[in-house]
Amino acid sequence: MRPSLQVFLAAAAISLILHSSLALESYLTKVQNNEGKNSQTAANLTEKYSFIPAGIAPFLVELRGLEMGPCKIELVAPHSMPLITCNAASHSRQLIIVAFRHRATHLRIFGHYIMMWLKHARRRSNFALIVIEQTEDGRVFNKGALLNAAVKLATANKTTNFAFSDVIIHDVDHIPASDILNYAPTLSPRAVHFATAYSKKSYRIPYPNYIGGVYQLRMKDYVRINGHTNRVWGWGGEVDDFYIRMNANAIQVEHLRSGLYGGRYECLDHDASEKSTDWASVIKSSLKGGWKEDGLKNIAFKINSTMLVDADIFFETGNISQSVFKEKKFLGNSRSNLFVKIAVELLDNF
Repeated sequence: MRPSLQVFLAAAAISLILHSSLALESYLTKVQNNEGKNSQTAANLTEKYSFIPAGIAPFLVELRGLEMGPCKIELVAPHSMPLITCNAASHSRQLIIVAFRHRATHLRIFGHYIMMWLKHARRRSNFALIVIEQTEDGRVFNKGALLNAAVKLATANKTTNFAFSDVIIHDVDHIPASDILNYAPTLSPRAVHFATAYSKKSYRIPYPNYIGGVYQLRMKDYVRINGHTNRVWGWGGEVDDFYIRMNANAIQVEHLRSGLYGGRYECLDHDASEKSTDWASVIKSSLKGGWKEDGLKNIAFKINSTMLVDADIFFETGNISQSVFKEKKFLGNSRSNLFVKIAVELLDNF
């Protein structure tokens, strides 16, 4: 290589490094300044809304300060699921599922926050949020079965105009806390694990194959791996089984880089939940191919109630029954933040 070319390339490399360093420094300064500025107003917010944790308040303040443009809202039959379109140029739609039980305060914060977060100008997502609730049936929580039930309900409308390209599984206690985090459509066969730096674990991933908290894959891949297991009762294990299903079908997982606040989530505190005692036997079964018969194809449930919820009214009142959205004639280009909550009874024949 000629000396002059070597000098040129070396200078270009140094320039790129300096530019990248300056960009990184500028970004981190912006984040720190915003958080400091928001903290001043956050104290007022937590004083007015005592149920908001101090760690969440600065991010909520920032979102509330952004201009939210109107998005088109359609209610999709047969369960009046609100399909929200903020980017008409994109034909991709994300189905966001939250499995829920006994955490009304979490849902009060999450619903209000996530709607603004998804709709503001940096993301302009096309999505539907379905909160799937397990009824009081005397049994412990079954997250996997609830997620399968939600997918069944969301895909009941066979009209291709309402097909979902991706499914995002989202814990109700995980609040996105990153300026650059984006739930974009999955363009490759890889699944994406978003929650790689969350406050509950000191912003670290618990173990290399962990995909819990928030993760996304293409809807057709969710169907191909037969969804989640229906057999894990109690907290923990269903996400490890899900990883085995993806691995068995050659679906790689891309863990979002936690640097630059990319995979950062603030977690809402809650009491310890009853842990699963049967997850190990379920995982052993899946390793032998049992996942093919246990999952989306054999989920059994019946609907107990369906509720179209205005997330902002719920946030203000704390009463979900008073937050039912009834003004359907005003839909279309609306600023309403709506999600559907469906309570289901899980049946035993799976």
